[in-house]
Amino acid sequence: IVQTLERVKIQYEQEISTVKRENKELKLKLSKSEAELQEARKKNKELEQELNQAKKGLEREEAGAETSVDKEKEEVKNSCKKIGATQEAINLTVRGNELSKAGNKQEALACYDKAIELNPRDS
Repeated sequence: IVQTLERVKIQYEQEISTVKRENKELKLKLSKSEAELQEARKKNKELEQELNQAKKGLEREEAGAETSVDKEKEEVKNSCKKIGATQEAINLTVRGNELSKAGNKQEALACYDKAIELNPRDS
């Protein structure tokens, strides 16, 4: 019985050690994710400013040549796509953080992976 108790104690201590290590890793990932989220928000703000500038430029050039207007429209369209992808990546990162805090590691990682897929430069 004593040997069995000792084996159980050792196994329990190993499990505690593993859980503590995993918890530390998750806290590190969460901290990194929060920093990445702040950076993504900053990039989102920059993209919104670019979009506003592109819109203003489009309004000024509307009276100009047809090709110039088409080019500006394409830039605005591309800026909108970037903002949409960035916003979705931010939302996925936030969701991943919530899932991570709740202990849903696999789902959190899936959210982070999707955020990186949508916006690899800033995720």
